[in-house]
Amino acid sequence: MIPDTDAPVFVECPVGYTFNNDVDKCGANVTWAVPVAEDACTADVVVVQTDGPAQGSFLEVGIIYTVEYTATDGCGNTATCTFTLEVVDMQNPVAICQDVVVYLDEFGNASITPADVDGGSYDNCDIEDLSIDISSFTCANVGENNVILTVTDPSGNSEQCVAEVTVVDNLAPIFTCPDPAIVSGCDDLIPDLLVLVTDATDNCGVADMYQNPVAGTDFGNMSGQTVIVTIFVWDVNGNVATCEVPVTIDDTVPPVFTNCPTEMHMIGNDPDQCSGKLN
Repeated sequence: MIPDTDAPVFVECPVGYTFNNDVDKCGANVTWAVPVAEDACTADVVVVQTDGPAQGSFLEVGIIYTVEYTATDGCGNTATCTFTLEVVDMQNPVAICQDVVVYLDEFGNASITPADVDGGSYDNCDIEDLSIDISSFTCANVGENNVILTVTDPSGNSEQCVAEVTVVDNLAPIFTCPDPAIVSGCDDLIPDLLVLVTDATDNCGVADMYQNPVAGTDFGNMSGQTVIVTIFVWDVNGNVATCEVPVTIDDTVPPVFTNCPTEMHMIGNDPDQCSGKLN
């Protein structure tokens, strides 16, 4: 008898299997077809799995598993079939945005990070990256701005949402208040104090200045009294700074006679008096 030394042959041995993840899972419970082997001398070929995860196992995304099957014929000759199993994550993350308010600093700048507008985004596996299309803001962005948040998982799946970022300028202008003023005369006018405000600054820009009472207002007869003049400085976003300047009326002008005779003459005298009449 001629001994059988020929090993069986796998007629169906896959290179590998790729599976999609189960919904909301970072992996999948998988099954696959058992390889088929034949033998030239006997039909009695037994194929068994000798390595790798078992059928129906839960396989994680991102790991390549190796499976080995061994075929044995009736004479004890063997052959092996090896292939891979891989679960691919095909599920996009869930992007959740939240609206935020940011305030400009003294230089007119503000910034945010992706975490600031992330309202609880999640993924069936994990979140690898959060990014935004706009992170820096200036005075030109005061108001509502749409910012796109992109959420990406380790498999490269991504999803986006839009957050509303409201940029606020709440800083009032800064300026030096003029010193108290003194006005001579009793019927003088309120001076223009705005010309003394030369250092007004603001993070977004000074828009206008105003004083109350306005320059040129008549004091009236208020000698020795003090009038408070309020100075207002506005910026381009409606923030206002104020200061109060005391203006005192100092009447140093002496009175003037409007009908003062230059000389007086005595006319006669009364019979019973030692004096006469002035004329």
